[in-house]
Amino acid sequence: GDEVRKGFEKVEQVLEQVLDVLSTNTPAQPPPPPHPPQPVPIPRLLAVGCASFTAPAKLSLDGVLTELDEIQAALPASWVAASVLRDPTAEQAASEASSLPGFSWFHFSGHADPTLGSHRTLLWIKNGRPEAIDAPSLVQMLRWAELVVLNGCKSLALAEALAHAGVPNVVSWETLTPDDASSRFGVAFWKRVAEETHAGVP
Repeated sequence: GDEVRKGFEKVEQVLEQVLDVLSTNTPAQPPPPPHPPQPVPIPRLLAVGCASFTAPAKLSLDGVLTELDEIQAALPASWVAASVLRDPTAEQAASEASSLPGFSWFHFSGHADPTLGSHRTLLWIKNGRPEAIDAPSLVQMLRWAELVVLNGCKSLALAEALAHAGVPNVVSWETLTPDDASSRFGVAFWKRVAEETHAGVP
């Protein structure tokens, strides 16, 4: 009867109200698509070794160039972009560093215990003979790097100068070290760094 009819009318009124509300509301927009992940830049390494001294020949380091070869072989190009300088002069090394500002890592293998003035410095090679530049100039040359490895004897003082100049990570030797031990360390170190970088470990 009348009660049933009134009940249906009430339901119709409620439905109309619901439809009115739905029609006046802006339909929900789908969420924007996520931004594509930005590619992670490949770390860049400048590896330098000074080994082939001819005068005096006793300064020569048999394992250094092999160390560089093994470092380069241990770093897949898809993980690390490596550039290698073998027996460069100081000027060549500085030029390479300045022309490649994207290089974030630096490795030196060779003599790091000679002193020039009151500071220890690195030995480069020019015409087969040892060449040295002052420590402050070296600091200026390498201060762009995020990671520096000084794989040479008694390189701690230079490492501390680099750290004070703002290089966040510096690896060095406090003492004398046998050539074969330092070479094995250099290869193992960079291989581990590359593996952890590839795995996303900062």
